[in-house]
Amino acid sequence: MILTASRYAELPEEGQDVYVVVNASWEPLDFELPPRAGRQWRQWIDTSRAAPDDIVPWQTAPSLSCKQYRVDSRSVVVLFAETRIDSKSF
Repeated sequence: MILTASRYAELPEEGQDVYVVVNASWEPLDFELPPRAGRQWRQWIDTSRAAPDDIVPWQTAPSLSCKQYRVDSRSVVVLFAETRIDSKSF
């Protein structure tokens, strides 16, 4: 059995969009990222990475400039894109 899933959600009250990908396959898969007008997705969680890079503080999550994201086998990825940047939250 192979399970792959991706879910995109807009969270207007919190000011962030969240994209969650679950790859239960034995093979890595490429997922197309939904476009974000004027904003970039940021990588918060990628369980295929070694600690401490698997889960990083959201404030320091690296920006992604790609249109697709490769999710390794048996991994979970959580990306987010802020709708506004509040310098007080950093």
